[in-house]
Amino acid sequence: DDGPTRDNTYEILDKLQNYGIKASFFVEGADVDRYPERMETTFARGHVIACHSYSHQLDVIYSSTDEFIKEVRKYEQAMIDAIGEESFASMKKIIRFPGGTNNAKLNKAKALEYIAKVRELGYTVYDWTALTGDAEGITDAQTFISNLSSSLSKAKNAGLDLIVLMHDKWNTNEALNDILAYLFSEGYYFDTINNCPEYTFVE
Repeated sequence: DDGPTRDNTYEILDKLQNYGIKASFFVEGADVDRYPERMETTFARGHVIACHSYSHQLDVIYSSTDEFIKEVRKYEQAMIDAIGEESFASMKKIIRFPGGTNNAKLNKAKALEYIAKVRELGYTVYDWTALTGDAEGITDAQTFISNLSSSLSKAKNAGLDLIVLMHDKWNTNEALNDILAYLFSEGYYFDTINNCPEYTFVE
C-alpha cells in the first residue's frame, strides 16, 4: 500500500525480483502522477497494480460516494498517463479502501454502499488478513517477523485466506529481505491478490 515512493519502490521491486515474487501494489494516484516511471517498471515486471484512491485523504474520500468515485477516476487517469491506455485496460480492476472497509469514517452500512458503487465500476475489493505492523513505525525486522507470524496464525485459525498488508515505506524496505527469507523458510508460497477470493471486513 501507499506507493509509489521516491526512495523505496525501486529497491522493493529489486528485492521481490531477487526472490522471484510477484506482489500487489495498491497505489495512490497522486504518487503515480509524481513517479510515473515507477509504475511503468512495476507493470513491466508483472506485478499487480491496484487502486488505493488518489489522495488518501480520508476526510475527502469518505465525504460522499461521489467524492470516492472521483478519487477512483483520478487514480485511473493517473495510471493511464503513466503506463498507457492499452496497458491500463489489460489490468483487472482491484481496489483497497484507505483504512480498509472498516474504519473511523465508515460505518458498516456506509461501507457497503461504497463497496456497491465501486463494484458497479467493475472493481473487486480487498482488505487484508495479516499485518507486519510497518505502519506503526516499527523498524526492527525481528519485530516485523514476530508480528507477522502471530497475525498469520490468527488468520489461518480463522479459516481466512492469507492477505499480507505491507507498505511502500523505508522501514518495510529495510526489513523486506528478512521477512521474505522467514516466509520462505516457513514454507509459504506467494501469489498476487487477483488470484485470491475477494475479501472485505464488513461482509
